[in-house]
Amino acid sequence: MTTLFPATAAVGGTKDIARSSRGRVALWIGQVVLAAAFALASGSKLAGVPAMVGMFDAIGIGQWLRYLTGTIEVGSVIALLVPSLAAYGVLALT
Repeated sequence: MTTLFPATAAVGGTKDIARSSRGRVALWIGQVVLAAAFALASGSKLAGVPAMVGMFDAIGIGQWLRYLTGTIEVGSVIALLVPSLAAYGVLALT
């Protein structure tokens, strides 16, 4: 199939490519920000920050839950930064 105006067809395709590139960049920025936030939260749980220890004492189940939660968050952060595992990372964080 031939087009009457091949130049306009190429320009329209360029706009679509630019739009999808911006969407990917925005998605990656969101993933990195989310990963950084959960990395900080999991780090404080695993490091034994007194506020985290006190919070998990108040829950009453025990400190093992703090370690489990921190470990799940670390694994999710790693999965979130690997493109093929990002959906599983989000699912685990949810």
